[in-house]
Amino acid sequence: MRWRRPARDFSKVAHYEGVLGTAFEFQASGLSAGAVDVAERVALAEIDRLESIFSRYRQNSELARWEENCGPVSSELREVLALAEGWRVRTADAFHPAVEALTRLWKEGTPDPFILRDTVEALRQPLWTVGEREVVRHTGLPANLNAIAKGYIIDRACEAAGQVEGIDTVLV
Repeated sequence: MRWRRPARDFSKVAHYEGVLGTAFEFQASGLSAGAVDVAERVALAEIDRLESIFSRYRQNSELARWEENCGPVSSELREVLALAEGWRVRTADAFHPAVEALTRLWKEGTPDPFILRDTVEALRQPLWTVGEREVVRHTGLPANLNAIAKGYIIDRACEAAGQVEGIDTVLV
């Protein structure tokens, strides 16, 4: 995502590995080296914060806790769950945030045909309903938001870095 204001005096490009499980490049320009350094730290902190919400790989992520208990969720998790369900419906299941259920079945070898049939049937049902404060799950299928959450996280990190005083341009 690109965010831009006019004029710039100082630029920086930084490369990282292992951010959201991949390579990450941060570029920014602004009125001072200090502002650009702050923007970089803000972007990385926002990525860490949001990854702690959406991660499938962290047992203590908000997503993992929600799958165990349901109940109230953060506005960020609610928004991404709503986006994921919307894209599932819009694409007639070509994008599916619960495909993890099939992945797990096939990792163990050829699945039992009856279990496979039941899983596919469950995948055809609405996964959850998004309310004002909570999201109610309708199935026990695991949610994997990686496909949509990475873009969401990068957009929010770019926006946060762009709000730093003295920053003109941010590109991640």
